[in-house]
Amino acid sequence: MIGSLRHRIELQKKTATRNSYGAETETWVTKATVWAAVIPLSELEYFTGKLEWSEITHKIILRYYEDLTPDWRIRFGTRIFNIYKVMNSDFSDKYLELAAYEQIIELPTIEWTGFLLQEAGGGNLIVQEDHFKIKLELHA
Repeated sequence: MIGSLRHRIELQKKTATRNSYGAETETWVTKATVWAAVIPLSELEYFTGKLEWSEITHKIILRYYEDLTPDWRIRFGTRIFNIYKVMNSDFSDKYLELAAYEQIIELPTIEWTGFLLQEAGGGNLIVQEDHFKIKLELHA
């Protein structure tokens, strides 16, 4: 088991802090950096229009960490995993097995060098670039 723990991950907990104006904000604080096995199990992909959303389910195995609960998350490089189950599988407090998912949202990139015009007497906007015009209708 020890040899399979070859991925360096960060265990992060959501913490409430106050900014310079006194407003409360939530940030993720790394509580520990540990070795783990990150094992992909399945992948689901959804396409809605031009928005692609993926949920990749993983099993993450690490040495026992007493305070770890499903409201924490895992950072693995630039990837973020939300924990939905923490299991002390053999109740020996040696290893934890986490069920986790990674959400990836890819928004389409729009490159545009034109400008917006508001149509006189109306709530419509006109997107204009060179000789092409696109009418955007605004509905309340």
